[in-house]
Amino acid sequence: AKDLQIGYDRPLTKPLNLTFERNQKVAIIGANGIGKTTLLKSLLGIIPPIAGEVERGDYLELGYFEQEVEGGNRQTPLEAVWNAFPALNQAEV
Repeated sequence: AKDLQIGYDRPLTKPLNLTFERNQKVAIIGANGIGKTTLLKSLLGIIPPIAGEVERGDYLELGYFEQEVEGGNRQTPLEAVWNAFPALNQAEV
């Protein structure tokens, strides 16, 4: 991401410059309401950024699990992943 500003009506952050490398795992942590989900949705292309750009590498596979699942599903996140990808072993999940 280059000079990325996220938010809805107004920017939630100063311009961000982010680079993620192949096979890198990233944790985004912070207090409630500061823009973690908005950042993820902007990086995934679900919502447009206010400014800046997001460039995704070729053959990139992004994974994102919503923090709230609608429809009254009683599965844990782990159960949902195993049901969607039954061939994975525990280490891969």
